Amino acid sequence: MKKHTDFIFFFTVVFFLGIFAVFLEKAEAHKNNSAIVREIKELEVKEADGNKVL
Repeated sequence: MKKHTDFIFFFTVVFFLGIFAVFLEKAEAHKNNSAIVREIKELEVKEADGNKVL
């Protein structure tokens, strides 16, 4: 019976670590996307001002 309890405990820990990793990955991707969007908006503003971007 002890083996069974250990397996359930181990499975639960791994399961929650997996969910946590996915959550962190999504948060990181969102942060990167916002930085990219901000940079694109800045470039559009510079273009609208008549400055050469490249």
